[in-house]
Amino acid sequence: MRAPGMVSILATGLYALKAGLLFAIDASFTPLIVESDCLNAVNMINSGDVWFATEGGSSGGNPKAAAP
Repeated sequence: MRAPGMVSILATGLYALKAGLLFAIDASFTPLIVESDCLNAVNMINSGDVWFATEGGSSGGNPKAAAP
């Protein structure tokens, strides 16, 4: 997994969460408590909505990803 070049703060927070979760799952650290200081990322995850994007910022055809 390679970090993209220039990205938003939200994308960075989501990427950090992904990297941490992949590490924890791979190392069999369960159960997990996940904390983050990126409120937008936490709200996005907790909303239960499905958000698709490829690494690097493309919306992948998801209309929500293009919404303000």
